[in-house]
Amino acid sequence: MEILGIALIVIFVFVLVAFFLFNIEKMKYAKSISLFGLTLEIADKYFEENEKRKPRKAGRALGRTVSKSGLIRIVSPRPGEYVDRRPLVEGTAKASGVTIWTVVRSKTTGDYWVQPKARTKAGGDWGSLIFVGRPGNKDVGRRYEIMAVGNPAVGLKEGDVLDTWPEAEYISQMIEVVRR
Repeated sequence: MEILGIALIVIFVFVLVAFFLFNIEKMKYAKSISLFGLTLEIADKYFEENEKRKPRKAGRALGRTVSKSGLIRIVSPRPGEYVDRRPLVEGTAKASGVTIWTVVRSKTTGDYWVQPKARTKAGGDWGSLIFVGRPGNKDVGRRYEIMAVGNPAVGLKEGDVLDTWPEAEYISQMIEVVRR
């Protein structure tokens, strides 16, 4: 009987660890996770400030290296628009086969946050549900810059923090928005 109890505990721990390992990316933005009827509260750390974190080098300054600006455009949100924490950025691409990423720059911290890779549709339309600021009201009224980059020169992944706009084969215009 004692061995059965230990075996059940080991199996439960194994399942719990496997669940967390397989869902770590989804958990990055979750407020809570339910498992076997239990709800675990999780802090949203996506835009939390961390003084020990150093931004990754993104390459040379933007204006000197990119030659194909204007082939991808952001059409929504519009410059100066007030946006929620999770706005949908939509745009168009005149070039085909482009991998598009959006990057958000906090004008408060100066960090450049790589957002989820855009989903592209036939005809060149694309969209990405991004993050602007931290959860709650901490960043309401703060200004952010958004830019889309196509076929970046360095490998990007969602959640990367860069020291400047990344070099890319294609760039959009930069728009400034205000968090509401």
